[in-house]
Amino acid sequence: HLDTDPDAGVSVKYGITSNLTADFTVNPDFSQIESDRAQIEVNQRYPLFFSELRPFFVEGAEMFDISGPVTFVHTRTIVNPDYGAKLSGKVGAISLGLLAANDVAPGNVLDELDPAFNQTAKTFIGRARYDLYAESNIGAVFTDREFLNGYSRLVGADGNFRLTRTMSASFRGVGTWNLDDAGLDQRTGHVFDASLRQNGRHVNWFVAAFEISPDFGTDVGFVRRTDERLITGNIGYQFWPESRIINWGPRLSLMRNWAFDGTVQDERVGAGLNFSLAGNIRLSGNYDRSMERFLGVDFEKQGFSTNVNVNASRKFSFGANFKMGDGIRYSTDPLLGNQFGLGIFASVRPTSSLSMSLNLNSTRLTIDGVEEFDVKIVRSTTTYQLTEKFGFRNIVQFNTLNKKFDFNLLATYRVNAGTVFFLGYDDHYRQADLITGDRDGDGFNEQLFFTDDFQRTNRAIFVKLQYLLRY
Repeated sequence: HLDTDPDAGVSVKYGITSNLTADFTVNPDFSQIESDRAQIEVNQRYPLFFSELRPFFVEGAEMFDISGPVTFVHTRTIVNPDYGAKLSGKVGAISLGLLAANDVAPGNVLDELDPAFNQTAKTFIGRARYDLYAESNIGAVFTDREFLNGYSRLVGADGNFRLTRTMSASFRGVGTWNLDDAGLDQRTGHVFDASLRQNGRHVNWFVAAFEISPDFGTDVGFVRRTDERLITGNIGYQFWPESRIINWGPRLSLMRNWAFDGTVQDERVGAGLNFSLAGNIRLSGNYDRSMERFLGVDFEKQGFSTNVNVNASRKFSFGANFKMGDGIRYSTDPLLGNQFGLGIFASVRPTSSLSMSLNLNSTRLTIDGVEEFDVKIVRSTTTYQLTEKFGFRNIVQFNTLNKKFDFNLLATYRVNAGTVFFLGYDDHYRQADLITGDRDGDGFNEQLFFTDDFQRTNRAIFVKLQYLLRY
């Protein structure tokens, strides 16, 4: 038996000036216009990053995009907003972005005695950037999330500078202040980051250094790792025969990473060759030796990777990448094994109105000849534009790790850039013996089915109308 859960929402956009827009929303983007691209989740040392897909947050998101070792603004931390407002655009040489939202997700707890019960988290994001001259700017960012007696605040400044026609530099300095929900444990942290880059016709090089303090943290961003002091650099040279080989050249790279106590955490030395061929064909190969410290053990690794991309015509493109080498089993009993990774993608456009793409990603780890895991993810996307305004898109995805099958069908009628009608259908299945839940109401998670057939876990039908008023 599947319960239904109807939902609705509304959003309003208002153009204050030709360059400044205000957005208001109530229960935004309940319709999943785009599905998350599956990632291989097994044996990951750090959390995976999933991009924002909800239109209310995606539009104008480039204003909050600050390059660096940390994603300082990640709106997917606003899980289930019941209302929100956004101001984005430009006033003279100043680009502005302001966003506020009220998130009900943290208060979705069952225990009425829990202090979080029915409470909401309030998030505010502010960003300003001033254009100095061509491709050069300075900026500031502020984020704040308030929940119960706690908060998570971030303040930072950044700059990007075009020094010469081929050379550029950038910096970021960010501080964070965090207080837990009980209002007892307070932590402060920082990120300092600087880089210098040259992109010439023959010589290309890049050098960067950053540090992320152990207590750095933000509930409005995405932080993969802390307690780092890292320096990295690479240099490459390109030859230009401009025949069947348009250009080619070698590249060397170095990286070293210390914890704040001085312990070396990572080291890597790499070398590679890149080729650009006639017919829009690109080839590359890389070899690296590295050391990775995990749970106090230094693992010496080496690996090889190769990549090919062929985009010879508008109707067909193809690409593949292959990796092989040493890999760590990230567990309480870590071991070094042999890891293989393969990625293949192809796209076909037989007519101007029909396009199809297929992606396969696979990774396998074996230790002493015994397979630890072998995961494959297949995703296909088909788009058919029936008329200039009316089109369909279908996404099918299968993950062999958790035996999940996803189907996403979307019909779109687009009158203009601001007036669009969406009708969508989502369907999700999983191998039945892997589905768990509280079967008998005793509060324990248990197996619900005793068959390996596929069972529907949830489905949804959604409608979204976006209408642009002009006056």
